[in-house]
Amino acid sequence: MDTQERHELKQNDLEEFLRHFNEWWSKNGNTLLAIIAVCAIAFMVYRLWNSHNYKIHEAAWSELALTGSPESHRDIIKRHTDPIIRQLAALRGADGFLNRAIHASDSDTMDDQAVEESLNEAESLYNLVINESKFAEFRINALFGLAAIAETRSHWDKAGQYYQQVIDSAGPGLSFFTRHAQARKDILDKLATPLVFAPEPEPKIIKEFTITTPPAPESVTENEGEVVQEITITTPPAPESESTTDQDSQSPSETTPAE
Repeated sequence: MDTQERHELKQNDLEEFLRHFNEWWSKNGNTLLAIIAVCAIAFMVYRLWNSHNYKIHEAAWSELALTGSPESHRDIIKRHTDPIIRQLAALRGADGFLNRAIHASDSDTMDDQAVEESLNEAESLYNLVINESKFAEFRINALFGLAAIAETRSHWDKAGQYYQQVIDSAGPGLSFFTRHAQARKDILDKLATPLVFAPEPEPKIIKEFTITTPPAPESVTENEGEVVQEITITTPPAPESESTTDQDSQSPSETTPAE
């Protein structure tokens, strides 16, 4: 077969393929275009949905990081559905309510009813974590919080039960929580014992007394307040001159009479 014949055969095959393709396209072309269009739209919707969820997720984490009050953490739980965001917000909000109640009871800045309301809010959020979380660390932190609430209410037996739940649920990789719960459980009896303070001593009555100072001496010098006695110094008379003494020493017999 020469080159011309091979070229004609290839051309015939191409023409046959195009003819069959045109027939197929006329039957299935619109369906294929519809499928491609649907796939493209679905891909675009998927990208937009992921972008939207990513923005919501980032906004939720930012809000969780910047929020300080327990009420704000409680509002985050209501607005978001992400389980991790909800559980972290519940733990932080519960810790905030618990700390508020403990500090208020120590400093008398809140009445008993307000303290109990804060403890109830904390208890509700800790229970939310226990019921929803799949992470052992989250549940153990919530159990420690419930035990602290029981201690604040002086429910020592209930606090011991929560510590025992921590000991039972913590695995080998969480031995630190086990040791801490056991140590806390061991001192509950001491915490339950009320402290008895010694009575204050009665004040002593000191009788009145008078301090008398001795009289000052007669003569007081002004030198640093020192008291000295008067001292009289007598000076002896000056000796006579030598000339007078010599004249007095000459005897009358040595005087020569005048001729």
